[in-house]
Amino acid sequence: MQPTTYPSADGFHFTLTSISQTQTYSGMLEGLPTVEGNQRLLDGLSSMNVGPYDLPPLVLPARRTSIEWDREKPYPFGTPSALPPVQIDSIFSSTQEVKLDPARYPGYSALRVIWFQHEWALPIAPEIVEQLKALQWAEKALDVEY
Repeated sequence: MQPTTYPSADGFHFTLTSISQTQTYSGMLEGLPTVEGNQRLLDGLSSMNVGPYDLPPLVLPARRTSIEWDREKPYPFGTPSALPPVQIDSIFSSTQEVKLDPARYPGYSALRVIWFQHEWALPIAPEIVEQLKALQWAEKALDVEY
């Protein structure tokens, strides 16, 4: 099984503690996904705080694939383009706090990360693992209390 603890670029170690997956276009009834629709989806994810501690998400950059449209006229609803088919919403945590406030009870740091990949996780796609390891944990994560 793939390890679920990773080192960050700034020396923290963080572990996958929660993962939820859904099909990227599960609510789409007909038509093609578009650049414009994908941007609305990504913008909505970036502003959505849910889960434990109301953590704001970090949405990793998603690879977009253009969709060929073989018609004489342009696609009427935008430019056809697709994100990877699996949307993953996760929480990672570290036993190390990022602010180390002595006035608080001991806690830990956590970060909510959303990404897209072509297969259900686990495993996490190698290109996503590389993005996770490149994170500056102290800049992105928040301290939370036990």
